[in-house]
Amino acid sequence: MNGLGHYLGDKNRCSAISMSTSPFSSMAPEIQSGFSRLQGGCRCSITPAVVCPLVSIVVVVYRDRAEVGALVENLAPFRSRDLEVIIIDGASDDGTVEFLSTNSDQIDFWLSEPDNGIYHAMNKGLAKASGEYILF
Repeated sequence: MNGLGHYLGDKNRCSAISMSTSPFSSMAPEIQSGFSRLQGGCRCSITPAVVCPLVSIVVVVYRDRAEVGALVENLAPFRSRDLEVIIIDGASDDGTVEFLSTNSDQIDFWLSEPDNGIYHAMNKGLAKASGEYILF
């Protein structure tokens, strides 16, 4: 097995790489011939062992259950140990809390309580985030 094939099968490296579910599956011949950019923009080198940094996604929501549902569904294919999802809800009464509790297995941390506005909620999420990179 060549170095790239070994690399693609090594789960201790960039876990976002999955040729079977990748939208780049049709690019397999290019990847095997040395194409180094794979899904998600995860650049990994073949020779040194590369561990992808943890990325925290902080979602602030208030009374928008449909949008939170769509977001969690859209993030599902990218879930790995290199991505954490944190959802801060402002004590919604539209079914958001029920959705969060039902889908806790897809969310790393969620909190629903009243806050003093969007920036207060963002700071709560920031306090819970442990990623090297944090997205809001």
